[in-house]
Amino acid sequence: MADTFRDFVTLSISVVVESLPFVFLGIVLSIVVQTWLPEGFLLRRLPKNPVARRVVLSLLGMLLPVCECGNVPLVRGLIAKGLTVGESMTLLFAAPILNPVTSVGTVASWSGASPADS
Repeated sequence: MADTFRDFVTLSISVVVESLPFVFLGIVLSIVVQTWLPEGFLLRRLPKNPVARRVVLSLLGMLLPVCECGNVPLVRGLIAKGLTVGESMTLLFAAPILNPVTSVGTVASWSGASPADS
């Protein structure tokens, strides 16, 4: 029982420590979007076609250096700047799938190695 509890605590702490930098980065990006992005800047640059707009938002997730834990504050900032909830959810769901950082971490966890080992 003590080993199980110790493993649980170790895994819980490691998840928190691993995710905190991404959460902070997502918060910083959200602050940048809400503070310095001019009103309508993003909306003017996205395609008018709803399907093309969602494809572009999905691919935008590849450029964002945050995982799913950091995307939530960023998406909240994008909603504040005028994206619809549907468009924001597209980015929120697609970014973790298409993001290279997340993909490398997933492949490393499947192989049993940590990303630091490579």
